[in-house]
Amino acid sequence: MQLVVAEKPSVAADLAHVIDPGAARRQGWLQGRQYAWTWALGHLAELAPPESYQPALKGRWRLELLPVVPATFRVQAREGRTAQLAVIRHLLAEAEAVVVATDAGREGELIWEYIREVCGYAGPAQRLWLSESTPTAVRAAFAALQPPRSDLAAAARARACADWVIGMNATMALSARHGGLWSAGRVQTPTLALLTAREAESRAFRPTEYVVVTVAFAAVESEFRGRWFRGKEDRLAERAAAEAIAAKVRGQPARVASLTRKRTREAPPRLFNLNDLQRAANALHGLTAADTLKAAQTLYERHKAITYPRTDSRHVSAEAFATFPERLRAIGGELAPVASRLAADLPHPGKRVVDDAQVSDHHALLPTAAAPDPAGLSPAEGKVYALVVRRFLAALLPPAVYADTEAITEVAGETFRSRSRVLLTPGWREAEPQVAARDKDEDDEEPAGGNLSRLHQGMEAACTDAEVAARQTKPPKRFTEATLLQVMETAGRLVDDEALAAAMRERGLGTPATRAQIIETLIARDYVLRQGKSLVPTERGERLVALAPPELREPATPGEWEQRLRAIEAGSEAAGPFLGDIAAVTRRIVADVGAQARAAPAPGSPAPGKRPATAPAGAREVGPRQQSGQPAASGTPAQDTSALGTCPRCGGPIVESPKAYGCANWRPEAGGCRWALWKKVAGKTLSPVQARELLARGETKRVLKGFTSQAGRKFDAQLRLERETGRVSFVFPSAAPTSANVPGTAARAAMKRGPSRAAGSPGRT
Repeated sequence: MQLVVAEKPSVAADLAHVIDPGAARRQGWLQGRQYAWTWALGHLAELAPPESYQPALKGRWRLELLPVVPATFRVQAREGRTAQLAVIRHLLAEAEAVVVATDAGREGELIWEYIREVCGYAGPAQRLWLSESTPTAVRAAFAALQPPRSDLAAAARARACADWVIGMNATMALSARHGGLWSAGRVQTPTLALLTAREAESRAFRPTEYVVVTVAFAAVESEFRGRWFRGKEDRLAERAAAEAIAAKVRGQPARVASLTRKRTREAPPRLFNLNDLQRAANALHGLTAADTLKAAQTLYERHKAITYPRTDSRHVSAEAFATFPERLRAIGGELAPVASRLAADLPHPGKRVVDDAQVSDHHALLPTAAAPDPAGLSPAEGKVYALVVRRFLAALLPPAVYADTEAITEVAGETFRSRSRVLLTPGWREAEPQVAARDKDEDDEEPAGGNLSRLHQGMEAACTDAEVAARQTKPPKRFTEATLLQVMETAGRLVDDEALAAAMRERGLGTPATRAQIIETLIARDYVLRQGKSLVPTERGERLVALAPPELREPATPGEWEQRLRAIEAGSEAAGPFLGDIAAVTRRIVADVGAQARAAPAPGSPAPGKRPATAPAGAREVGPRQQSGQPAASGTPAQDTSALGTCPRCGGPIVESPKAYGCANWRPEAGGCRWALWKKVAGKTLSPVQARELLARGETKRVLKGFTSQAGRKFDAQLRLERETGRVSFVFPSAAPTSANVPGTAARAAMKRGPSRAAGSPGRT
């Protein structure tokens, strides 16, 4: 009998339901008539930890023992996964052949490769290649099983080994040299460097004052507005000069000196890949990249409503295009008329959508012919599904057509520009009227021109009013997940030109399947905070980037490595030279760290080289399938064990626990000190950086966002710490309250009565 190895129990059960209905449940597998079915629970095995090659590293990370670069990498069972591995090992010993049904991509291939190696399986295997999990697609895939993907396996192993070598050695070197736990990674650290560089730009920015003049015009049956300009300048440095222009033109006759009208076609967008879907979901709905991926994976696996989500393609093959009418006929709701019209007379969108050469493993994201019941979807799933459907329709619709008008009006020797845009033909915007907000300085936009349709060149008008407004240039905006995903895809550069961006995608930071988890990892390790939609590096994150050698933080370097991994996947490069170059870079990183002056550790940090207590051996950066291959320090440390400050009550070190920042002397034998600062304050979780700040200064430097009153209203405030008790109270901005910072009744009451919450035990039992 053949054995089918899936990635999850639910996937194995779904496949068996289609191919082997009535398969009986066993312990860790299903017994069917045609196949035995089992599953991997994500990664069951992993690369062995550094101490398996260098035993002296087990108790202490020492620079003189680094780097660890294995000649041959060993694979071992993951902790807690040995029982399922034993089931698979037994089934493999009895199997005539294997059907590999893990996710059809690089990471899914790695899951099977590790299982095969740990179990010692050398028999025949075929690959099940699925781009959607509807019953029809499953039957078709089983009828056309493919040979093993040795190229994909080679790229997967090369990526995992490269991440292990760089991540493990960089983490051990930095931690050994500077004390504490400094988790570094091949993609994680360059991504963090992008965030810290933007933050540094913002801090270094010095605003420049300028003034603009806008005027109101009245003509026959038409009122419109314009902004002063002279040559290429549309702003003034001195308010007095602006006031003089306003006084000069106010109430004066005007004439439309020139009028330009043209029609503009806006091409439809390309189909979604995962990166684009995550960007749109973040910009339009505020969903994190991880939430979007989770919703998309559920839509693919459970609801069978969309195709394979972890794709980097924006195109489909001619074969997939032939299925479009069926997919269109399944679309219901408010978009059903649009979908029915397209299904009845399907236009061929050309190579913008259909291009076999642009499809490698999986085509772009599409809705399937199995439309889900909206009532059965979570809010996030509903939003993600709607985005996929709308983009599918938009890509098939014609361009949107606009009437663009620009008028130049002269008054008393001064010139004013007015612009307007009117949508003439919706085209693709019939399906996708919303667009993600552009990263622009909205305050500096020219005023809407108003009604320019009745104007003609030489037309007389009157300047009815003139206004002077003082403005400031603004610092670079912080990254949101949407903009960070964009620069990760294009090798660390914000590229708007579509052709250039496409050329750079081969050199992106990470892959669509791993970028969401990289962001979540940075947040979990207290290197980055979410503030609204913005991603802000913490003091700890900035310190790591400052300590990291240039080769570890430069975004272009992992971009080049990703390009080589794609070449290995395509069979045009061998893994050996690539891993040789990785080893050489790692040696330079370790040497650079060894030459650094030792940074002063925070009070209570482990001695340099001593492994932190929360860092047991053998861990790595956790990825979408439990192991992304981005190694970190050993273990999965939940908190930094470095002291955050000194206990105001007994002088002991303040350390982090799951629920609070509390005194390490809480045990009776150490004095039983119960001082604690609770992490949750009015619905917001305080970060270690904010806890350090409160302990050191007694209050936060900045107004913090995201508190929620008992009435459910959002408000912003600084926090003030009563050191002796650990209680915190709110300090509200001294400026007049606005809709953004007016607290709810409960919050105002808290401000009046003082501390908002009593301190207690830091979550220990």
